Amino acid sequence: MNKVEFHKLVDRELNDLLTRIEEQDTEEIIEADILDEILTITLPDKKQYVINKQSYTQQIWLSSPYSGAYHFDYNEGKNVWLARKSEELRQLLSKELSDNSTTKFLL
Repeated sequence: MNKVEFHKLVDRELNDLLTRIEEQDTEEIIEADILDEILTITLPDKKQYVINKQSYTQQIWLSSPYSGAYHFDYNEGKNVWLARKSEELRQLLSKELSDNSTTKFLL
């Protein structure tokens, strides 16, 4: 994929994640924002997720306060961002946010 396609794809992914988190956080306990192409999600206990694009490797990188760091590559066949051990970005984030809050997230 070329650089323009990569940037559009990641920007769409980060914005969609932000929108879904805001919609599903009915108790308004999570702070989420995109600044300088970095999605930061802050939980009530002040632990943070940092999700950003890595242009050079054409990946999305996730730093989780619970499970550590992940590098996701885009899988066109499945239309998902996958880490090496086949973890999907949205599934991993949904599970961790649900496990660490009173809200069930489905991103």
